[in-house]
Amino acid sequence: MKNKKLKFNLQRFSGDVVTFLNSQVDPEVMGQMVAAQLPKAIKFSGIAPIDKTLAGQPGSTITLPKFKYSGDAKVVAEGAAIQMDELQTATQTATIKKVAKGMAITDEAVLSGYGDPVGEIQRQIRMAIASAVDNEIVAVAGTAALTVVSDVNLNLIDKLENTFVEAPDALEEQGFTQGVLFVSYKDAATLRQAAGVNWTRASELGDNILVSGAFGEVLGWTIVRSKKIKDGSPIAVKPGAMKTFLKRDVLVEFDREITKKVTQFTGDEHYVVAIVDETKIVRVQASPISVTGVTISQKTASMKVGAAKELSAKVAPDNATNKAVTYSSSAKNIATVNSDGKVTAIAEGTTNITVTTTDGSRTDVCAVTVTK
Repeated sequence: MKNKKLKFNLQRFSGDVVTFLNSQVDPEVMGQMVAAQLPKAIKFSGIAPIDKTLAGQPGSTITLPKFKYSGDAKVVAEGAAIQMDELQTATQTATIKKVAKGMAITDEAVLSGYGDPVGEIQRQIRMAIASAVDNEIVAVAGTAALTVVSDVNLNLIDKLENTFVEAPDALEEQGFTQGVLFVSYKDAATLRQAAGVNWTRASELGDNILVSGAFGEVLGWTIVRSKKIKDGSPIAVKPGAMKTFLKRDVLVEFDREITKKVTQFTGDEHYVVAIVDETKIVRVQASPISVTGVTISQKTASMKVGAAKELSAKVAPDNATNKAVTYSSSAKNIATVNSDGKVTAIAEGTTNITVTTTDGSRTDVCAVTVTK
């Protein structure tokens, strides 16, 4: 009798869970809600707005037209004709990607009464897909053809204006900001301090904000902070530079794993991110940090014929952009050295092993004496 009652209670417990989930979860509605909220969840959707023109079309790749950069302006002599460059388009092929997020919830968690488990799963699926799309937008933006070398300061704004080559578009003529500058948190603080009175708080921008999550504005450029952007490598974008093409809306499904009393949820999205106008996106590259010196690991060395020794080099400063070095021997018949600094003694005598930096040709020397 006791076993029958226990069996009945377990059946009722399981039935309560299934009934609860069936009443709370409609995969179609859940997918629609995730899809509706996805654009706001994608932080970079302002520079790569969602386009659904691919929905329902067959194929795993898409071919997109894009404007080609016509080249830099040229010096023209007085009275000489200005060369006319034709505005051209090119095509690019991009492969559709699928990202997915799976989550599971136990019966105990459902019946605990804590919070809204189904709503939380929906939120996390949405945020996971949005983060994946954001990562892809940053990765694609990092392939932009236009680049500018600059430190992150107010001079960067002038360099960006000189780099963008197209005429002001309709949005700018209506008083909108020049574009969006995505920066790291460290670089955002640097710009904020350098801007001084030229800085406008995000709360004061009103309808001129091009993207959500704006930190502020400086000299017409909306500043957005992101942990996905590396220090010293901002990305400047104007409206119309990129698009995020969705193959279909987010598909949410769920199923029961009855042996474990677990309900499993999955959400997936098929999409592709592409640059559609190369003239409206610029990658900022940090100014190179020059090498100031190099120190070899030892100034003198004594070796026996046939022996080998490893030398190393320390380039200064530690954050130099190009820390490459080469090694050479003044008497290869006495001792040789390979590209990694490995010295091999050949015969009796002396030789100098010199390390030379690729940047700046800075040198240091180790005097090697070889004996039998």
